Amino acid sequence: MDATETRKYWRHPCFPELGLFKARFTQHRYELHTHPTYVIALITAGCERIRIGRHKIIAPAGTIAVVNPEEWHDGEQ
Repeated sequence: MDATETRKYWRHPCFPELGLFKARFTQHRYELHTHPTYVIALITAGCERIRIGRHKIIAPAGTIAVVNPEEWHDGEQ
């Protein structure tokens, strides 16, 4: 991750079981992985290439991507 990339993970007191994550990535890649819970991602700028299960998609700004628990996925710029 270079100096222009940022990330923040937190929990809001009103929703203690909901993990929140905000990031700005330009070069960062996620290797293939899973999560025990749902992942809901909103792409607010730029574009991301995502593999969810067997599907590869290009997600431009405005895309909402939903990943089921334990579903393999990755991501790159």
